[in-house]
Formats: sequence, structure tokens, C-alpha cells
Amino acid sequence: MDKYKEALEVLEPLSDRPWLWGLISKSHFEIACILLKKKDKKNAAEHLCEALKMLSDKRAPQNFISRNLLFLCILYLDGAIPEELIPEECEKKLEFYFYGNTSWAGHNLL
Repeated sequence: MDKYKEALEVLEPLSDRPWLWGLISKSHFEIACILLKKKDKKNAAEHLCEALKMLSDKRAPQNFISRNLLFLCILYLDGAIPEELIPEECEKKLEFYFYGNTSWAGHNLL
């Protein structure tokens, strides 16, 4: 987990550059996975939501890896995190992907 935290320390000050969001969101996702293994769902939710925020932004690079990472963030938030631990802004993004995004097709992500 230390290497992902170190990556965030270096990259987050540069987070105004969308082309780095793939690396930043990957670090957030990996930290969330480690926290889930440790049963720390609250902090895992925060990292998953940060990744979701970056990956769902229209300025984010669209490629195979980022689309799969977006899909995994949504799955983890929906299946591994209790709803009461998901911040409201993040919950709205999840609702958009489940109910409001007519172009969303999970099968196209894989």
C-alpha cells in the first residue's frame, strides 16, 4: 500500500492534468482493495469514490484500462461497500450509471 500512497503524494498535486487521472485513479483503486482486505470499508469507499470521480469525468482519457477500472469501481461500490458509507456525491454518480446513463453498457467494458 505504501507504493500507491507514494504515487498519490507525487501525482495528486498534478491532478489538474486529466491525462494523469488513470494513474491516480489506479492508485486510489489499489489502496481501496487493500483497505477492503483489512475490512476498512469506510476508507475504501473514499478511495473508490475518488477514483470514480476522476474516471467518470468527460476529460478523463478513454481507453480499455480506464473503462475497466471504472467498471470495477462501480462494482466494488455497489457490492462491497454499505450504502451508508458512500458519500452523497458518489451515490449520485452510481445512480447515474445504474439508472440515468442510457449509453452505459457494462458488457462493452470488458
